Amino acid sequence: MIWLSRWIGLAASPVFGVMAADAALRSDGLAALCTPSPVAGLDGMATMYALMAAAHSPAWIRLLATR
Repeated sequence: MIWLSRWIGLAASPVFGVMAADAALRSDGLAALCTPSPVAGLDGMATMYALMAAAHSPAWIRLLATR
């Protein structure tokens, strides 16, 4: 069962990456990325999903470091 939790941890980053691409390709996804905001452009669902994918990437880094 421990191996299952390791593989589930690897699933988060690609899923969030796909969700970021999907949100960016929708009709107003790119507009949300390009609009100015008071928080240095960190608004919009695509940006949020991209940041979540980056936050969940250490599992992939650990996997690649062991190979």
